[in-house]
Amino acid sequence: MINISRRLASLLGQSRFRPAPVFLGDRVFAVTHRGHIIYLPPSDLDLTPRILLDGRWEPDVEQTIGRFLHPGDTAIELGANVGYHTLAMAAAVGQAGQVHAFEANPDLTPLLVATMYANGFRGWDGVGRVNLHEAAVLDRSGVVTLASAPDHYASGHVMVDSGPAYSRRIEVPAVTLDSVLSERVGKVDLIRMDIEGSEPLALRGAQLLIERSPAVKIVTEWMVEFMRSRTDVEAFVAWLAEQGFKFWRIERGPRFLRLEPSAAASAPPCEMLLSRQNV
Repeated sequence: MINISRRLASLLGQSRFRPAPVFLGDRVFAVTHRGHIIYLPPSDLDLTPRILLDGRWEPDVEQTIGRFLHPGDTAIELGANVGYHTLAMAAAVGQAGQVHAFEANPDLTPLLVATMYANGFRGWDGVGRVNLHEAAVLDRSGVVTLASAPDHYASGHVMVDSGPAYSRRIEVPAVTLDSVLSERVGKVDLIRMDIEGSEPLALRGAQLLIERSPAVKIVTEWMVEFMRSRTDVEAFVAWLAEQGFKFWRIERGPRFLRLEPSAAASAPPCEMLLSRQNV
């Protein structure tokens, strides 16, 4: 199979211009700044405009992923959306590595599948370095309600009584990481999460994987207000500290600002790096 993405990356290396996006009816064909093909929802007001404008989304997160992932590693992504960071993870782990990407929104998974196939990271039969899972990730399996705001595809979250009253609601399956991956994955090298406040629940459901992955790095959206609607944040931070994790706020550069657990529990919205080793 011809790797179209590799050819585009080669062309981008010779020019500062990216190929123009193409509207395909239910999706937009675009190219990231790294030369990866990506399919985007036309009506989205979050990722789509930024990626169409300059080919980037959350550059500090992308660079952090690249710093801590290596060829042959195993990575997990929760809240893959259209796959922008999935692409960075797949490129970093190489042909010998594996990425398990979870996305609960059925409107986004066809775009995610198409993007991974177009870049050669997943075959038409589903086999490849990127394994896609269409489910929410929590601390227990079952069926949950996924709510989102129209035209804001990054807003999808598992509903709770005190959460935003978004108008779009659908029932989706929920799983735990341990139930899906404990027999398929030995150690995990990196977990990336952006699931609108359910991150503490997802990690609670990954106890076995975390225990046998002493060097795992966790790159996560850190929204204390959202997390507090789902769990006791102070207890969650204490649990992470008991597991040996230290806290760094990811700042522009990226730079990593070390936080004490008490500061992490009250930190403003940010991206957070959790690691048992110093960084």
